[in-house]
Amino acid sequence: MHPDLGPALDGTRALLFDFDGPVCSVFSALPDQVAADRVRAVLTGAGVELSVEVVRTKDPLAVLRFAATAGDEGLVRRADEALTLAEIEAVQLATPTPGAAEAVIAAARAGLPVAIVSNNSEAAILLHLIEADLDQYVTTIAGRPAGRPDLLKPDPYSLLRALAELHVLPFDAVMVGDTATDVEAARSAGVACIGLARNLERHARLRAAGADLVLGEDGLSQIAEVLTSRPR
Repeated sequence: MHPDLGPALDGTRALLFDFDGPVCSVFSALPDQVAADRVRAVLTGAGVELSVEVVRTKDPLAVLRFAATAGDEGLVRRADEALTLAEIEAVQLATPTPGAAEAVIAAARAGLPVAIVSNNSEAAILLHLIEADLDQYVTTIAGRPAGRPDLLKPDPYSLLRALAELHVLPFDAVMVGDTATDVEAARSAGVACIGLARNLERHARLRAAGADLVLGEDGLSQIAEVLTSRPR
């Protein structure tokens, strides 16, 4: 158990979880390359010339962000819809993250509202939560706003929206994320952030981004343990 975890969660009134990574590995079965190709197909079908970087990337969100540079709102929405459909397909086969269910359930049972704050589509997130029997423990989902890739993390939009829906002030919440953009979004929103690192390189990135605390691969299980031991 990390000695700073208990104090980091003391006084917390809400937990915000990123989705891809902290809850499940979205593209563990359907590769992210496939999702990126589907978004690229929408753009090339509309005659958009892709940059070298966008042709090569495996990140579908990077392709979606590029779509916004075409200056066609309808095209951006079609690209977003293609990604959403790919995510819905992907989450039906996605591998749950060890300890995620326990952490979400422990938070809810400790009286902490749980929010999912994510760059993934809300439809895909909700489907996974339902299939994992976790939807009853999650109070709100603040996913990718349709057709607005400019509001993806590191923009704090999803966190601020979740806080507003939970009626919780930023300093009363803690976010759990596994990327530098999660940390940057949390810092912009005024929310403390616990990072999850599966290796030393990720640990260093999260620390450099300003995470308040970085846990290892068993971080979610540690969070569950701390919350389960809380007096009710």
